[in-house]
Amino acid sequence: MRTLTASALAVAFALLGTATLRAQTTSFVHEDGTTHWYEAVRVAGGITHDEAALGAAARGGYLATVSSTEEAVVVFSVANDPAFWMQVGAERLGPWLGGLQVDTRNEPGGGWAWGELEPFAFTAWTPGQPDNDGEADRVCLGGTTALVPTWADTARDRRLPGYVVEFSGPTVPRTVGLLEQQAGSFAGYTLFNPLQATGTYLVDARGRLVNSWQSAWTPGTAVYLEADGHLLRAGRLVNSAFQGYGGDGGVLEEFDWDGNLVWEYRLSTSVEVQHHDVERLPNGHVLLIVWEKIAATAAIEAGRAPNLLPSGEVWSEKIVEVQPLGANSGRIVWEWRVWDHLVQDQDPSKANHGAVADHPERIDLNYTTNDGAADWLHFNAIAYSVELDQILVSVRNLNEIWILDHSTTRAQAATGTGGRSGRGGDLLYRWGNPQAYRAGTEADRQLYWQHDAHWIENHLPGGGHIMVFNNGGQDRPGGPHSTVDELVLPPADIGGNYPKSGSRWGPAAPVWTYAANPPSSFYSQFVSGAQRLPNGNTLVCAGWTGNMFEVTPSGQILRSYTNPISGAGTLGQGSVPAGNMVFRGPAYTTDDLALRGRTLVAGEPLESQAVVLLADGSTVARNVDLDRVVRLDLRAEAHPGAAYLVLTSLSPGVVPIDTRALRLIPDGVTTMAATGMVPSVFGNFVGLLDGQGHATATITIPWLTLLQGLAFHNAFVLVDSSAPSSLAMISNTVVVGINP
Repeated sequence: MRTLTASALAVAFALLGTATLRAQTTSFVHEDGTTHWYEAVRVAGGITHDEAALGAAARGGYLATVSSTEEAVVVFSVANDPAFWMQVGAERLGPWLGGLQVDTRNEPGGGWAWGELEPFAFTAWTPGQPDNDGEADRVCLGGTTALVPTWADTARDRRLPGYVVEFSGPTVPRTVGLLEQQAGSFAGYTLFNPLQATGTYLVDARGRLVNSWQSAWTPGTAVYLEADGHLLRAGRLVNSAFQGYGGDGGVLEEFDWDGNLVWEYRLSTSVEVQHHDVERLPNGHVLLIVWEKIAATAAIEAGRAPNLLPSGEVWSEKIVEVQPLGANSGRIVWEWRVWDHLVQDQDPSKANHGAVADHPERIDLNYTTNDGAADWLHFNAIAYSVELDQILVSVRNLNEIWILDHSTTRAQAATGTGGRSGRGGDLLYRWGNPQAYRAGTEADRQLYWQHDAHWIENHLPGGGHIMVFNNGGQDRPGGPHSTVDELVLPPADIGGNYPKSGSRWGPAAPVWTYAANPPSSFYSQFVSGAQRLPNGNTLVCAGWTGNMFEVTPSGQILRSYTNPISGAGTLGQGSVPAGNMVFRGPAYTTDDLALRGRTLVAGEPLESQAVVLLADGSTVARNVDLDRVVRLDLRAEAHPGAAYLVLTSLSPGVVPIDTRALRLIPDGVTTMAATGMVPSVFGNFVGLLDGQGHATATITIPWLTLLQGLAFHNAFVLVDSSAPSSLAMISNTVVVGINP
């Protein structure tokens, strides 16, 4: 092992700072079955091969290696830009790759190797290359008059315009699981059920599995933890009478903490089906959203325009309150139906005729945003306020949210009188799109295909306000983008009625909005949700990409996690996420009744990665307080039983080792840890991997204030006397920081 000099270290970090990424990164499913990533880096003034190797290591990767024609094409694709090429005589030379000539006894074609000890079994030399011109002993793209995906050899000290970095194995970029975690982020738990899988998962703030539940059904679609630690979820029975619009369910399941099914209720027939969301009430009953099918004849009699019935039916909505009975039954004790609260001005000879603008408390049967498609309204969220005894629903296809009185009897809910409000089942409030009741134009619209409307819990910042995930769409001003909006409603009277401002309800605008910069960089066109956290931040679930992230009131992202479970199974770290959508990702703390008093043991992260060093389940830097234990998980599954050594250092940087690199600078702490001088702090730093190629080490942070603000840089190596430098493998580096 040779130590990097101070001047070389300065050069490496200067290169990292001045490098300009000029091409999109790209990925490739390698012949080894894992996903590799590549990026091209341009350096003003050029860069030598040795400097490029340091720069690649400082970026967390290594100079690209190539093992197939397909990979050669991918590597070329990130550097297919004249900015990465230079003219040398009659030839064009492109960025550096990781090839080098380690044995010059058989020039020019012999002794070539890849810097990461990969076999040099595939070659893509440009015709006439290698030629050993000027004692050339390194590989770059080029060697002819054009930009080509083939290679040339050139001298290691030539200054080329850039280099191609490859990331794989332990150095692969994070694409699933925990992606980011900063100081001050939420330290609780997140629950989610991937839409294409049958499992439900509870993970901690580091993305480690704490509990899971298995169902026979994919989601249909909501899932929640209950106060008693039970799991309440909707399952999808795939009712053939209600397909084509998403969100159909049909079965409600309740599991205990240990995964045992303790109650099941089905509502799925040829004319009605439960869908999307559910809400548990304080009395133990459950509110369900239900599609109910209305035949064309009945719809026309109610005043639906015949041209708005292209499929011969319309799906209306109703809300039912179910009292659980036994292990697999329930009784409907309350019901509210859209069909009981209609208005139409299309046909005076039909029922429900009246002036739409005069009846904002009723639903215009002929207002539609989807040209009369069967799924007219598309409720996708339901929430309940204990204090108000009111129900909030999200009506996606009308771009509105509604509030209803739940204090009515079942009979009163079908009328416009009765209940605490005195208005029966008529709407108490609606917001988002006043066009729906003839009180505005498209310019007044504020909601765009929204989801997850709910009241913020009273004990949280913004308590009593309404939060909604405003999905956006092609029709949103500014183009497709999503926001999270927080609304302050006009104060209700003693009966729970909300006053209008003129002809429509306020507010004129949200009191708080999260939008990305630029807005188009955050867009989840379907599903999704948001939740206010106890620390005042907001957990956002971009469900279409399976990403759940925490934002501060000012919009800074502190933590980000992407669901690593798809319909095809567990995703590997570094893979391009697909099929990993989630409906929502509700968060919980140990103060919540669902988790209070439970022993919550963090296991492994859900995503797979065969070669890696993890700190408390992730390669994301781990920041802890004094008197804490950090677990280091070592994985090298191709080397079961191998001898390992964990290296830790207070000195960041890069040390070349043969043709590879260690991404930390050994120092006195490295010696103390490796020699067992302080076993109470550095535990199990030397040992053997188990039969699966795994091992565990620990760092116990003592209560010493002088440690505050320091950061330990950690990696592990596999020791093998037959390998170059006696090291069979060098892992990634992960940082453990001690909070000030």
